[in-house]
Amino acid sequence: MLRKVTALAMVAQFSACTNIGLLEQLETPGGEAGKTCGTNCRFFVTQNQHSGALGGAAGADQLCLNDPSNPSGPGRGRWKAMLSAGAERQACTTNGCGTGGIGENINWVLRPLASYRRPDGTFIGSTSERAIFQTMLSATVSTVAADVWTGFNQDWVFQGNNCSNWTSASGGVSGARGQANSMPPATIDTGAVLSCNSGASLYCIEQ
Repeated sequence: MLRKVTALAMVAQFSACTNIGLLEQLETPGGEAGKTCGTNCRFFVTQNQHSGALGGAAGADQLCLNDPSNPSGPGRGRWKAMLSAGAERQACTTNGCGTGGIGENINWVLRPLASYRRPDGTFIGSTSERAIFQTMLSATVSTVAADVWTGFNQDWVFQGNNCSNWTSASGGVSGARGQANSMPPATIDTGAVLSCNSGASLYCIEQ
């Protein structure tokens, strides 16, 4: 009992001081690395545009984290890029994950049965138990037009073009793209590709 009272007293003491970062570490061991967005997460489009040489899925995640449009602030929070990157990241191997459900996901960025919102709070849509958007979104991901690297077909399966798993900026290879201010299916697949030396944004998903 004495230890519990002492711990509460320490938290109260830290609350009264300006070292908020230390208080947050006491309340959430591991700091931001230990936090998740649960079933109510944010979804943003990068301000910066990049060639297809993203450094694979892991490099794209880092670009999301450090982007000026990160609503938590550049370098803060937990974010992953929503794109198809071969064995490094995939949504589905069959139309809409209809055969294996979430068992088809590899290092996937969306959660099953979760709600997603723009940074301004506008509700975008909810995922199904397959961890993909299967119905029409309530709002576009962005109000601003932007080409976005995705690598997806309209059914969330790899489209066949992803700038060599997002490692190439060559004009001789291509990447499938979505359009940020369009409703599905153009959100993830406009039916057209960009050469990998072009610039495009990324979809970034809170984790």
